[in-house]
Amino acid sequence: MPSNIVVLGSTGFVGTSTIKTLASRYSAQTQVRAATRDPSSDKAKALAADNVMVVKGDMSDPASLDNIIQKDDAVFVVTPGHIERTKLAIAGVDAAKRNGAKFVLVVSVLTTGTDSIFGRQFAPLEKHVQECGIPYSLVRLPFFIDNAFGNQEAIKGGKYYAPAKPDVVFTPVAVADVGEACAAILADPSKHANTIYSLTSKPMTHKDIVAGFSKALGKPVEYVQVPYDAAKKSFMDLGMPEWQVDGVLELFRYFDASAKVTNNPTDDIKKITGHDPLDAEAWMKSVKGAFA
Repeated sequence: MPSNIVVLGSTGFVGTSTIKTLASRYSAQTQVRAATRDPSSDKAKALAADNVMVVKGDMSDPASLDNIIQKDDAVFVVTPGHIERTKLAIAGVDAAKRNGAKFVLVVSVLTTGTDSIFGRQFAPLEKHVQECGIPYSLVRLPFFIDNAFGNQEAIKGGKYYAPAKPDVVFTPVAVADVGEACAAILADPSKHANTIYSLTSKPMTHKDIVAGFSKALGKPVEYVQVPYDAAKKSFMDLGMPEWQVDGVLELFRYFDASAKVTNNPTDDIKKITGHDPLDAEAWMKSVKGAFA
């Protein structure tokens, strides 16, 4: 197990979940450096724990990464939700190599390589990682079940809004499973050297998701399909940039087309963590207080 693990992009969903798992399961064996642009932010302060040190580090400022990545570290590059994410994540990978890291884990997406916004962003990143010259692992992530938080108030009122057809099958994932898998990879990098994982659930539909939510909450939640234009407005009202909204809507269109790229069940989560991924009901049970 590496004595030091560096997480670049630590305050988002995936970074936070991974750090919490590292802190709860592996803190006796390793020191975690949680890098963020603003260590004084509430999200950053919440990461501090035994053997978790919050430090200043920004992928847009490669020199700042040289201060926190050391020889033989394992480095986790959590690709940011930024329009320049390809360039930023590559800078993180290059910093890992430049400073003698022995392993790099990088977030990618299921749709990498497709003719889509996210696909075009992640294909060159994956190529760079595979050619970087140090042991690596890529984790390709799908749509998150946790995106239900964008429907938080609606779900409280018994509705779940999205543009996809209610009965098309896709393979989302819970962020908690992603964090657990990433922590396990970082804790034993030699076991996962030069691997590509697709961290997906069993196939489900939006009908299945709201049925699971209904069971967990003990009240009916109805799926309401909305026009794509209305969905775009809602996402942008949440503060998402237009390029990212358009990328998310492309995912929904892949769902509607029953595309294999977004219906890609694997046993990778079980292979890494030893258990099946959460389904919609189990996920909602874990966060139901936020939807009461």
